[in-house]
Amino acid sequence: MGTFETLGLKQVVKTTEETLTVDSDHATFKLLSESDFAPYRETCKFMYIGLIQVAFKPLTLRGFLESFIVALRDGRNKNWKKSLIGTVQTSLAYGSVYFNVYPNLQISLTDENSLDALILSIKLHGYDCMPGTEVICICYKIYYKPIHNLNPMCRMMDFKNKTILMETNFCRSKVVTRRPIK
Repeated sequence: MGTFETLGLKQVVKTTEETLTVDSDHATFKLLSESDFAPYRETCKFMYIGLIQVAFKPLTLRGFLESFIVALRDGRNKNWKKSLIGTVQTSLAYGSVYFNVYPNLQISLTDENSLDALILSIKLHGYDCMPGTEVICICYKIYYKPIHNLNPMCRMMDFKNKTILMETNFCRSKVVTRRPIK
């Protein structure tokens, strides 16, 4: 955990591991919980989320071509396409898959829907296992910082007249993240 002593603010890293069981072909996880926000509700008004790292690790034998698709999204938005932060379509046949997303997201701690700001939706394909079998381990880290106010000049990202790079690695998976070219 890094400390910004001049501002009196702390950067917090939340690390979690969960397993996905085969009870149905889809699952949804809320990545934020009340315990993440509770210590900061009295002293801060906002939360800045800078980085989300997600790893998918197989809990089955290697070489099988089962696949899955994952959507990291802002669950507060009712429009599915507009709520997408990042997507992955891949197989764990050859090992673990990792992806990073830099959402540059600010959340109000007084918003009653703030816990729905980060949702991970997963759809399985081809997993033919007994019900209740755990097939994927999902590990994720969320880098966030509680802040007192939203100073518009503190982090300004203007993408006008700039090309946006879509970083993709098709050798292992179909991971797409948005990033401006410098």
